[in-house]
Amino acid sequence: MWQLEIPEGAQPIGYRFLVEKYQIETPAHYRWSYAGPKWEKRKVRIDNQYLSLHFYPRSFVIENDPFRHLEFALKHEGLNIFIIKKCFLHLHQDKIINYILSSPTGKYARKVWFLFEWLMDVRLPIDNIGRASYVSLVDPNAYYCAHPIKSPRHRILNNLLGNKNFCPLIRKSTKLRSFEDLHLHDEIVKLASQFNPNLLSRAMRYLYTKETIASWEIEREKPDKTKQARFVALLEKGEKVGGLSKRMLIEIQKEIVDPRFFLNEYRDFQNYIGEEPTLGEMIVHFIPPKPEDIAFLMDGLLDCSSKMFSNNISAVIIATVLAFGFVFLHPFWDGNGRLHRFLIHYTLHKCGFSPKGIVFPISAVILRELDQYDSILEYFSKPLLTLINNYTINEKGELRVDQKTCDFYRFIDFTPIAEFLYWCIKQTMYTDFEKELHFLSQYDLIKKSLKDIVDMPEQLIDLFIKCVRQNEGSLSQRKRLSYFSMLTDKEISEMEAVIQRIV
Repeated sequence: MWQLEIPEGAQPIGYRFLVEKYQIETPAHYRWSYAGPKWEKRKVRIDNQYLSLHFYPRSFVIENDPFRHLEFALKHEGLNIFIIKKCFLHLHQDKIINYILSSPTGKYARKVWFLFEWLMDVRLPIDNIGRASYVSLVDPNAYYCAHPIKSPRHRILNNLLGNKNFCPLIRKSTKLRSFEDLHLHDEIVKLASQFNPNLLSRAMRYLYTKETIASWEIEREKPDKTKQARFVALLEKGEKVGGLSKRMLIEIQKEIVDPRFFLNEYRDFQNYIGEEPTLGEMIVHFIPPKPEDIAFLMDGLLDCSSKMFSNNISAVIIATVLAFGFVFLHPFWDGNGRLHRFLIHYTLHKCGFSPKGIVFPISAVILRELDQYDSILEYFSKPLLTLINNYTINEKGELRVDQKTCDFYRFIDFTPIAEFLYWCIKQTMYTDFEKELHFLSQYDLIKKSLKDIVDMPEQLIDLFIKCVRQNEGSLSQRKRLSYFSMLTDKEISEMEAVIQRIV
C-alpha cells in the first residue's frame, strides 16, 4: 500500500530525512521528497494510492541539519504532527532554543517553537515575541481549519482542528474540493422538494429499515426483529439526540447491544479485531488503543468534534473525524461499528446537511462496496499493525500490548477517509434515495400493472414487490417456492419486468 520504488542516488529530504535519521516508526506521510542528480531541470512526481513521491533537482539537497529539513517539510510537505513530535524527542532542548533564537521572528522558527511547547508541554526560556505579524500554524488553503486562536507569545494563529489529546488533519485534496463544488446539501433539498410529504414519509420508513439491516450485515450479522426495531428507533430520533458527550455515547451503546455486553464506562481492557481460521492460530486485523489511553483519547475526540461543530466545519468533514475516529478508538466492548455508522447520521443531521426527517442509507452503499470500505479502514489499520509488534495473546484469547501506542491514534490524516465518505453520500443520494422516491411515486401504477398480469390479493402483490426488490430485481427460488408456487414462469417473468423498469 505504502511502497514505491526509490531511484538510485536519491537523497531523502524533509520528513523522509527526519524519519530515516531518527529511525522513527511512523505511518507513512502522504508524500515523501527526494533530491538527486537525475532531475537537474525538473521536478518529478510519482503517485500511488495514498502516497506520492516528489523528486527535486540536486540543488535541493539539504545538509545534515534537521532544522533545515523540518523547514522544508513545513514549507512543501504539509503538517505531520506525529513525525514532528518524535523528532522533538531526539533533539536536545538547547539546539531547539538556538534554532529559534537564530531567527525568532521567522515563520518556520515560530511554528517549531509553538509546536514544541504545545506538544511537549514545556515553556522554553525564550522571551515572548514583541512585535510581528501573526502567522497561521496550518495553511487554510491546504487544510480544513478551525477558527484561529491567537498565541501572543509566538505570534501564531493556532487553527488546528483538534487538541493535544486528539488532533486530526484533513487536506483540501482535489477530490474533496470537487465534492464540495457539488453542493450536495442543496441538491438533496431540491430533490426532496419534488415529492409530497406523505411520499417522503413512506420512503423514509423503507430507508430506515434498509439502513438498519445494511448496518448489521456489514458486520456479517442479521438483526432479529427486536434489534432491528431498536436501531430504526435510534435512527428516527437521531436528529433529536442531545449534545455530543461521553454519557450520550454510553446511552446509545446501551440501545444497540445485548444488555449482557454493554458498558457503563469506556472499556478497561484491551480489545482487538481478529479471526482464528485454525485452532490456536489467531490472525489480528486491528488493535485499538490500550485501555489506559482510551479515556483521554476519547475526551480529545469529543472536544475536537464539539470544536468543529461550533466552528461550522463542513458536515462531512466532522462526520469523518467523529465517526471514523470513534471506530478507530473502539471504546466499547460491542456495538462500536454500529455506533460509528450512527454517528455519521447524527453529524449530518446536527449540521443540517440532512433535511429534517430524512436519512441517507449510507450503510447500504457501504455494504455494496464492502471491499472499498475495508480498504479505507485498512488505510489506517494496516500500517498500524506493522508498528504495533510487541503484543501477546494468551490461551483465553486476551491480547496485551507491551509498547507505547497512544500517539499512533492521536494525529491521524483522515483525508482519504473523508473522500470515501463524500463518495458514499453522493452515491446514496443519486441511487438509493432518489430511486426509492421515484419508485414510490410509481408504486400504485406498478401494483395495477401486476394485477393486470395476475389478479392477486393486495397483500400478495405487496409481498411480491418486496421480495423482488430485496433480491435486486428478481424473485429468489426459495421465496418463489415458499410464497408464489401458484404462479407460472411466464407470469413471474412479466411481473419482474414491470418492477425492473421502475427500479
